[in-house]
Amino acid sequence: MNTIQYNTQSAVHKTNINGEVLAYVTAGDPSAPPLMLVHGWTCHKFVWRHVLEALAPHFYLIAVDLLGHGESAAPPEGDYSIAAQGQRVLALADQLGIGRFALMGHSMGGLISLYIASTLAPERVTHLIDVAGIVSGCATPRLILLNGALVLLPMLFPSYIHVQRASMEHAPRLGKFGFRVWFADMDVLPYAAWAQDRHYATRPDACHARWKAGLATLGTDISHRLGNISAPTLIVFGARDGAVSTREGALVAAKVPNSRFLLFEGCGHFPMLEQPERFIAAVCAFLKV
Repeated sequence: MNTIQYNTQSAVHKTNINGEVLAYVTAGDPSAPPLMLVHGWTCHKFVWRHVLEALAPHFYLIAVDLLGHGESAAPPEGDYSIAAQGQRVLALADQLGIGRFALMGHSMGGLISLYIASTLAPERVTHLIDVAGIVSGCATPRLILLNGALVLLPMLFPSYIHVQRASMEHAPRLGKFGFRVWFADMDVLPYAAWAQDRHYATRPDACHARWKAGLATLGTDISHRLGNISAPTLIVFGARDGAVSTREGALVAAKVPNSRFLLFEGCGHFPMLEQPERFIAAVCAFLKV
């Protein structure tokens, strides 16, 4: 497997929350304002690699691997509901002695972050950044049909996951097919550059976790709760997002009182990877760095 050299200023940790092992990475000075980062479905903590590197001089960054993702535990019987994942993020903040914090979430992590800011702990969120977050349970048909099948097949045929992983590593053209829905232009990111992302997205022991997390995301509609969000909110979507419709971002912008909606042209579901400089500039302006 190809590897990625991540920011050497980041430190990886593991902790136990309610009997479940969660991995997370920290960067920056612990005395700086805290910024918590929540990745999306089948992703992991280092999807925020550019953010960790760019904002470490200004913030204390904590990027968690949600249960069932990255290097965290993935119990088949685990609770992968949006509420439970949000509670784990808050429990991690509690363990670290963090009371109030800025919060950034992507895709499913955007939903979790919006749920925290609207329902679980609105008073704890100082600033909120929603990156391609799903809020009404409406992913695109392309995502549901293509990636749903790729997640379901290993559950039905356990050996298939090894075929899937091998094809991604040794047949890049075939491997790109399953990920094309996520990016506006697959050639913007060299295939070898996100080997670690593919590795975590196809963990053999996390098949049930991926399936349950996906069902939880599609089964959660928090659009009626968005008006409860009081934190200043930045919404960032790629105009060519093939996974989550930009209508989801517009919905957040319409219902969250103090919000701003940015649409990146020529960008897909991962603005922080596809257009990192523009994304970092927007975040810094929002957080007044």
